[in-house]
Amino acid sequence: MRLQFFVSQLYGAAIAASLPITLVALSPMAAEAVGFTNLYVFGDSLSDTGKFYQATGNLIPSPPYFNGRFSNGPLWVEYLAPKLNLTYTPQTNFAFAGATTGTLNTTLPGGIPGLQQEVNLFTTLNPVADPAALYIVWSGANDYLGGGQQNPAIPVSNLSTAIQSLAGVGAKNILVANLPDLGKLPGAIGNPPASAGLTTLSGAHNSFLAQTLSLLSPTLSASGVNLIPLDINALFNDTLTNPAKYGFTNTTQSCIFPPPLLNPGVIPTVCENPDEYVFWDDIHPTTATHAFIGEFAFETISSSQAVPEPPAVAGLFVAGAFLSLSALRRNRQKAVKIEI
Repeated sequence: MRLQFFVSQLYGAAIAASLPITLVALSPMAAEAVGFTNLYVFGDSLSDTGKFYQATGNLIPSPPYFNGRFSNGPLWVEYLAPKLNLTYTPQTNFAFAGATTGTLNTTLPGGIPGLQQEVNLFTTLNPVADPAALYIVWSGANDYLGGGQQNPAIPVSNLSTAIQSLAGVGAKNILVANLPDLGKLPGAIGNPPASAGLTTLSGAHNSFLAQTLSLLSPTLSASGVNLIPLDINALFNDTLTNPAKYGFTNTTQSCIFPPPLLNPGVIPTVCENPDEYVFWDDIHPTTATHAFIGEFAFETISSSQAVPEPPAVAGLFVAGAFLSLSALRRNRQKAVKIEI
């Protein structure tokens, strides 16, 4: 079966979502980073905290999904915000479920934005961007899933355009995430040819993206822009290889079955221990996974040039550092401050 046909059959009219993610937590001794004035988010369902839900009249996603999120709880950007001493506000989140890196949205083509429209809306509303804010760009999975894209150079070029558009209006701190292995999604692993094809596309995408960021960085740095790569792929692979390190016991199945986005009207069965599952449904992570992503993103940002390390903990940030299971569980149980 051809990869494109499999993907279109798998996702169809369902929410072609973002990737599952794995993560690494930061040192418990690290102090909260300070300095950012706001958080702006661009991407797909992995970061969408209600835009698609509102666009569908608060119908999709419905329970057992949580408050319009494509998960069973808060998403990673909601966990990240308080770590940056910010209160999360949906008004600065432009992400839409189903968005590709271009102008296509795989859910309602022509009716809901892709990444380019998200960024264009922001730059229209903000012709002069806040230079002290953090800007997050995470997109690409839907290009290869519902979008059927076979040429990774196109999504990466779109990401480059988005980054340069944000920098063009004055954004100075831009976090850019790569893709995990899309072939390891629960919705893909049951079809070996499709899984292998998605793995190949994911790897090519990440290679092109790394090269592109390397080429963009010198030019953007000259104007004070700090590009912050977020290497989700390496973290995801480690989680699948060593799940117990993160407190997970299931890395291949979704917590809810059958997938409600693909089976409207069918009440799914929910697993008893969702915090031990990497995946909530066939293509989205659980909130436990999202909590770890937020911690890893915080560590990555704190280790970058964007936010100076507090003197008391200088030198403690180490990329790829892993906590003990008990520390991970304590961190993911912290309260999240959210404004709805």
